[in-house]
Amino acid sequence: MITNVEHVHVIRTFSGNIDRSSVSVVAAHGDSVLIQVVLDVQEQRLQQITDYFAYNAGDAAGNPTRPPSLLLLPPVNNNLFRQATGLLHRDEDELVVAELRIVEASKGQMPASKMAELFILRSGKLSVIQPPISVDDIGEATLMSLWQTREVFPIDDRLLCWVNMSHHGGIIFSDVFDESLVLRYVMFPEEAEKPISGPDPYQKVCIAPGGTVKFVNILPPLLLRRRGCHPLPAFSRSIRHHHLDA
Repeated sequence: MITNVEHVHVIRTFSGNIDRSSVSVVAAHGDSVLIQVVLDVQEQRLQQITDYFAYNAGDAAGNPTRPPSLLLLPPVNNNLFRQATGLLHRDEDELVVAELRIVEASKGQMPASKMAELFILRSGKLSVIQPPISVDDIGEATLMSLWQTREVFPIDDRLLCWVNMSHHGGIIFSDVFDESLVLRYVMFPEEAEKPISGPDPYQKVCIAPGGTVKFVNILPPLLLRRRGCHPLPAFSRSIRHHHLDA
């Protein structure tokens, strides 16, 4: 896990002038982070150049020691969406970057059907795949039409987990190191209150020790206020958590 911050200098040569630059962290896992660098370069016309770097903090205390490293990823046609992009790094050089996208499966049809698409960097190669998805109960077409990724996080060092907190909420997870990877969907418990629109601020997915995925559902806000009194805990309601088998 990264415990300190170092200055990283990236040198690139352009024929024009750099009008503006920005740097942001897209994803992180253990001692590695995925960094986005955006440059507005003024040549004959203004163009925006986006680069992605995978930075690893190394292990100065290890035996043998491992120095920090910075890897420039191959060019990406479309910018990676932070809320849907995950990073996994294991051993010394096994790195995966994956973004889950929901795209139109067939153009020209009304209503347009949608499908899951995975933009993935693995073994230094970029690819776009349409992996099969295991869906129970609601069906793939319904799930894809309603899915909105709100966050993504790693589970241990082999799984990425994408979360949808809106209607038909649940998680999609996958072993992204598997050459024949499959997406698997797990729905939130039936008793969880369904938000009318958008994510529910009183629901959260988190990772417990041992890689256990937990869905936390707070019913309702825990504090009630009476006139002239201090806030009192709403003991009649409870915090529920459920284990989601991944």
